[in-house]
Amino acid sequence: MPTINISEIKSIDKRDLYILLSHYLKVPYYKIITDRITEVDKGFMDMVNERRVGVPVAKIIGSKEFYGLDFITNQYTLDPRPETELMIDCLTQHVNRNEEIAMLDLGCGTGCIGITALTLYKESTCDFVDICEKALATTEANCQAHKAQDRARFIQSDWFDKVPRNKEYDVILCNPPYIRTDYDLDRDTLHDPHLALFGGEDGLACYRKIVPHLRRHCKYIALLEIGYDQGQSVVELVRNSYGGWESVEVRKDYGGHDRLVICKKRQPNTELQPSL
Repeated sequence: MPTINISEIKSIDKRDLYILLSHYLKVPYYKIITDRITEVDKGFMDMVNERRVGVPVAKIIGSKEFYGLDFITNQYTLDPRPETELMIDCLTQHVNRNEEIAMLDLGCGTGCIGITALTLYKESTCDFVDICEKALATTEANCQAHKAQDRARFIQSDWFDKVPRNKEYDVILCNPPYIRTDYDLDRDTLHDPHLALFGGEDGLACYRKIVPHLRRHCKYIALLEIGYDQGQSVVELVRNSYGGWESVEVRKDYGGHDRLVICKKRQPNTELQPSL
């Protein structure tokens, strides 16, 4: 097959180019540089052209890194995002990693949040919930890839609808759709499933479905990802739904924007609190 000089490939970010090359050539990213690879067959241009029209790199190669782990992603799942890693940081700050806990990844998509938690909490279990059958199948494939399937259970459900009514979890992790329907998205994000993106006119529709059930199902802590300006609104929803939370607070991300609402149902006990 005819080849093309890599230096001739324009209109694409260099880092994206090297990630695509790494995947196409099946070599580590760094070898593109250290081995001074300069030529590639023209079949590679199919991937380049997809990127040029706005298809995200993760959707082209079918995987995305999250918290140092690789996850399968596709048209049925939201691509894992670095800002969501704050949820894992927050979890480890509140819960001792040596403890055996029951977790729920609600609206799991790729399953990256719950699976990452399972890799850190070796004796724990996680139920994964998603309304989309194909997204749930993606989570199951990711669980198998990370050897976590024996500690996982999969429930196809519209939020808590099919979660057993009396089931309690030490930890609930949730990154629901929270983008307003009138928000002007960038072209990369438009390739994610709209079901995983949009939360109604004010972006809060999914929280209104989720929050009333947190009291029944959460034993200790619930971590909810939110939009950059939704902190106070989600805090009010939580406080108005149930007055028994020990604390409900907003955690900002490393860019200074609202990112998580942390709901603690009671003070951490000696089993769950992190080691000093």
